[in-house]
Amino acid sequence: MIVLDEIQLPELVKAVQDDFPRSLMIFHLARNVIRNRYSWPGLEFVVDSFPDISVCVCRPAINGQNYIPILNGYSVFTYSKNAEMFRKMIFQETVVDWTQEIMFIGISELESKILLEYGNKACIGKFKYYGLVDGFPPGALYYNLDHLNTFSYTLPVGFQLGTLTEQHLEQLTSERNYGNTENTRKFFRQLLKHNHPSVALFNENNIPISYVLYKTEGCIGGAYTNPEYRGQGFFKIVTFELLKKLKEDGEVFIFGDTWISNIPSQNAQIAVGGKKYEDYVAYWISYTPSTNNSEITYQSF
Repeated sequence: MIVLDEIQLPELVKAVQDDFPRSLMIFHLARNVIRNRYSWPGLEFVVDSFPDISVCVCRPAINGQNYIPILNGYSVFTYSKNAEMFRKMIFQETVVDWTQEIMFIGISELESKILLEYGNKACIGKFKYYGLVDGFPPGALYYNLDHLNTFSYTLPVGFQLGTLTEQHLEQLTSERNYGNTENTRKFFRQLLKHNHPSVALFNENNIPISYVLYKTEGCIGGAYTNPEYRGQGFFKIVTFELLKKLKEDGEVFIFGDTWISNIPSQNAQIAVGGKKYEDYVAYWISYTPSTNNSEITYQSF
């Protein structure tokens, strides 16, 4: 196990850049650190070997300093092109902090099976699928910003487009709460305070009624449209304007995740240029540690 320093991160980016969609999140997380733009504080990258990388785990730094919760708390991103190496590496005591509740975000189907099958046998806690909708996990769409769709629209009278700021923190925390209110607040505060790109549609009372943000892992998300305003194409508008903003910012290739069963969201993203990753799903796996420390044992499989 090797913890990479910033000088080594370009080699990580090089190693994973041709393996989309599996490597999408690790690629963007590392690249944003290199660029010192939209990077997330308190993360570090652990690999099985270097420079020949077959497994990478992006985790909160082991010393816990400066880490801001991603979504709901202690979050882990993974990439692997060797299932056996992933299995051997991920269950090491020093790779992630197994005393924490953990969310494994956007991992592959194979990685999720390894966590569920081997992790639950290892007696270190309980792994389970998180956030399945009608039995389906999120899928992914990608955007080549050099080939955005032509999209025209007319805003209602009195409505205007703008950017989310810290003054909208409580609204976002309420509307997009991920389970732990304080961690959700910290997550959105980091996005808003450090000017992660966002686009919102404001009504005549200057209240955001539809919005979407760019997150540190290269994904557009945090999207929400007030129920009173749904079905009017506003999500397409804010998504299209965010894509334009990201293109102007020098981005070329980003992605969005959405539930496979959420056909309206998929269609809206496709309408503004999104392309489906066929046969790709991005599982979320939650981990809850054992409440009895005497039960926490690590076994080799």
